[in-house]
Amino acid sequence: MDIEIAPNDFIIITKNSIELISKYSVNPEQIYTTNLPTLNNTDDEVVLRTEGVTIDSLHYDSDWGEKPNSLERINYFAPSTEEHNWSASETLATPLQVNSVSRYIDLRIADVSIEGSGLLVVIENIGNIKSDNFVTSLTVNSSLIGDYQGEVIDDQSDSELYLDFAEYSYLPQVDDEILLEIISEQDVDKSNNKFKLFVPNQTKKNDILINEIMYDIDDLHFEFIEIYNNTQSNITISNWFIADEADISNNRYNQITTNTNLSSGEYAAIVCDSLALNSIENSRYDKLLFTKRKFSLNKSSDIICIYNGNKQLIDSLSYSDDWHEDYLIETKNISLEKVRPSLLTQDSDNWKSCTDESGNTLLIANSYSDTTSTDKNISALPNPFSPTSSTEPYIVIDYKLPFENALVDCDIYFPNGTKAVNVERSKFSSRSGIITWNGRDLSGNLLPIGPYVALINATNQDTGESEALKIVIVIAN
Repeated sequence: MDIEIAPNDFIIITKNSIELISKYSVNPEQIYTTNLPTLNNTDDEVVLRTEGVTIDSLHYDSDWGEKPNSLERINYFAPSTEEHNWSASETLATPLQVNSVSRYIDLRIADVSIEGSGLLVVIENIGNIKSDNFVTSLTVNSSLIGDYQGEVIDDQSDSELYLDFAEYSYLPQVDDEILLEIISEQDVDKSNNKFKLFVPNQTKKNDILINEIMYDIDDLHFEFIEIYNNTQSNITISNWFIADEADISNNRYNQITTNTNLSSGEYAAIVCDSLALNSIENSRYDKLLFTKRKFSLNKSSDIICIYNGNKQLIDSLSYSDDWHEDYLIETKNISLEKVRPSLLTQDSDNWKSCTDESGNTLLIANSYSDTTSTDKNISALPNPFSPTSSTEPYIVIDYKLPFENALVDCDIYFPNGTKAVNVERSKFSSRSGIITWNGRDLSGNLLPIGPYVALINATNQDTGESEALKIVIVIAN
């Protein structure tokens, strides 16, 4: 019969597959039944041949092991004929598994990333003995660039190596295919020896952030997704993509056909309706990014994803119509916009209804977006504030923490120390964030004019360390 064995895999040849399957958890497709001669209990010889050519052979002796355990090979690369390369199984038997007594090297490329002007490569030895010397080859677009001589790696350990492109006279180009491969004669599993990546557009996740969305409109308005350059460098947007929830569920992307360059802190808007051309000056038309297909954002909630030309996710937003201010009777033709453009997009506290009289702030600073930096750990703007104001009906409390992974509570107190309202409870936060308050209690009632104390308590989720921040805020007319 013809038998095919996958690389680094096993098969079983037996006379009684039913008994084998009843005793062990094995894949029947890897078991081949044949009229196998009975093997002697004391000693015998087993020979594998194909077309008259001997592939492997073994002359075993029962003294090599102990009953009733099977005999297992220790080193796959040492000769079968050596007695010291065989031992009794530590677990009775290991059909279709790595032998319990085996000693092997298994190198694998765990991770590769482009760092600076080269590649940072992490190589692991997931075997149970120290590796031999090995070579890592670097291939770009199917052409060998060079080899790197690797050092010995201890078992269950890893090693980092840095491949400097300059040493190989290689200048990376976007979309170049880079292939790394470990070459080691003693490696037991070569299926994990390769790692392929493409030189990406240098834009990283959160370099561009979603900053404002218009989704509930009448016939005289248009939907848009405004984006913001969150870096200190220029970013070229070329052949990018967007996807909403419907696109994601159908595994499709909507290409942005307009290419543009965004300076640091600059805005652009993704649109699909020519009405957008009537809303800005001709000189800014290049900041309107038209999509190949029309899109229609859901009025209640939706997901928006933005991808670069390599279809790497740059930013995403899962919004809800509930993010609009409670006091607004009608939100049609009013956009949702960020309070702080540079904060991460998915923080619902960082989104508010636009208060500009036009209902949006397309390609200009958001209607409430005070980006004044401060060295203080806590600050609040505007302070005093008026909950009945048509332009700034809430106060924004900025805070900075001494740790990265925190749960934050925020309570507002009357001057006499009585709690007025809990604003946040167990909110996940990184090293900095914002909390907004509209001057109302949990029932929506306006609190009296006067001073209050905002108290933030943060707990480091990793160490249990705590930090308390407080500031006096004032409700005015």
